Amino acid sequence: MNGHEVLNRVEKGFRMPRPTGGPVACPDPYYEHMLKCWNRSPETRPTFAYLQDFFNNYMVSAEGEYKPMD
Repeated sequence: MNGHEVLNRVEKGFRMPRPTGGPVACPDPYYEHMLKCWNRSPETRPTFAYLQDFFNNYMVSAEGEYKPMD
């Protein structure tokens, strides 16, 4: 698919499906934020600062309580 075809499909609402391949599945919150980046209105898209904060802190908030190994 060339650039022109991509632009046409995006304009018609096409969005990549949630990535499922690879050694680790794409978490739902990651995909939700990916979709928000494609909002038509730039004012409704997340900022780079917001995304950086989200991705920097996601693993900390998503992991369970620390338990030392015996």
